[in-house]
Amino acid sequence: MARSEFAAGSDFNPPIVVGMDGGAPSLAALAWAHDEAAAHDAPLVVVHAVDPRSHAATYAPVSAGVEQHAEVAGGVKALIGIEALSRVEHVCEVGVPSAMLVERSRGARMLVLGQSAHHHDPVRPGSDSGRLEPSLGAVSRACMALAECPVVVVTAAHRA
Repeated sequence: MARSEFAAGSDFNPPIVVGMDGGAPSLAALAWAHDEAAAHDAPLVVVHAVDPRSHAATYAPVSAGVEQHAEVAGGVKALIGIEALSRVEHVCEVGVPSAMLVERSRGARMLVLGQSAHHHDPVRPGSDSGRLEPSLGAVSRACMALAECPVVVVTAAHRA
């Protein structure tokens, strides 16, 4: 199935789609999405996009992406556990991450993304906290603008 399609009025339980890049924020998002999928007895679709734009040249080998996919797959198995993988679909494709996530989340219950730790706005004037305020990265912003389902952004602090 190329993407999750939910037909209104059917008995189909729409999946929860989570974006994974192997970083701490995406692992936190995976943990949160797994718990949410278990609570709703919903399937979980883990999407790992290998961005072709991240390579030095268009003719450069994508072996680094394949190695990263193996790391992400190992992280999924370690975090979720082998016994729970029967309700998990792990998708790895080469493409623009935001476009792939939006496409894969069509008809989904929700799309879950990790909040990157390096995306912070400077302290806002008049703020009493004196802390950096979190902001969204390009992938999260694009998904929030284009996804047809709710989008949840999880910070690494949510990881248990």
